[in-house]
Amino acid sequence: MDAAERIRELEVALADAKDQAIRDRTDLFSAGERVRILEDALVARDAGDARTASAAFEAMIRRPPPQTTREIQAEQYAWAIHNFGLVPPWQPLLGVLEELGELAHAYLKKAQGIRGTSAEHDARQRDAVGDLAIFLFHFCALSGWDFTEIVAETWAVVRKRDWKKNPMNAAEVAGE
Repeated sequence: MDAAERIRELEVALADAKDQAIRDRTDLFSAGERVRILEDALVARDAGDARTASAAFEAMIRRPPPQTTREIQAEQYAWAIHNFGLVPPWQPLLGVLEELGELAHAYLKKAQGIRGTSAEHDARQRDAVGDLAIFLFHFCALSGWDFTEIVAETWAVVRKRDWKKNPMNAAEVAGE
């Protein structure tokens, strides 16, 4: 991809992020952070200064670590833009699959009792779970979705299912 295509991609992403923030009419940290990071990238282009886009990333890592999933998603998005640029959503989606394989591998080796201690396998499983979330945050950000909102919406539906009481059709009984 040449520089002109990259610039156009950033401009489109900036417009999309601003449109999404307006549509949502919310004060979501993730939408604001996305807009700011993308604006910084355009400023870098206009100034001819390749370091300007990284300045937001440098400021970000000096802040205290985020506490909410929304803040983590926004920070992860800024980190991903800094490190990889704007990539198509299929790239973090493949990362999800890779990490799921690592989780399954660690679980299998623990169950088999080979290639490490139980604690080592637990650490690998925890790492894979964290990496799965990071890749899902990135996929959602590139798709213009709020990870926290998606999980909350899904949980609001799933939590109504009573599989003990209705083992054959809990979802239907719950009104889905």
